[in-house]
Amino acid sequence: MKTVSMTLAALGLALAMAAPLRAESLDGTQWKMHSKSTVKRVVNSMKFWRSNKLAFDAGQVTMGKGQPAAYSTGQDNGQTTWKMEKTTAKGVKVSMAGTVDGDKMTGTTTRIGTDGKTKTYEWKACKCAPKKAKSAPAKP
Repeated sequence: MKTVSMTLAALGLALAMAAPLRAESLDGTQWKMHSKSTVKRVVNSMKFWRSNKLAFDAGQVTMGKGQPAAYSTGQDNGQTTWKMEKTTAKGVKVSMAGTVDGDKMTGTTTRIGTDGKTKTYEWKACKCAPKKAKSAPAKP
């Protein structure tokens, strides 16, 4: 019986070591996006009202004030990758993909309009610090 237990333990250890790395969840993180193009980055920085944040929560990703869409994660060369596809209310197909490298991310956004025209944008992003919870004022 002891030999069987040791064999099962060794087998479990071998499987754990041989298992591929699992993608980490991005849920609960927010990322500030920047265009890779210098000109676009300068123009976007002047548009202070424009929200270029990616927010991941409960298996869904939201860009700015847009509608959330389900995303999936994977592994590529030891880095977490993610992708999302959705169709907007106006019929525009949007797909996004990104690769996480620590507190930085790079990716692309592709939009296919109702007229069939395709535009692809490259972007990079940095992880935003989590917001601190507001504490209730002390009662006298």
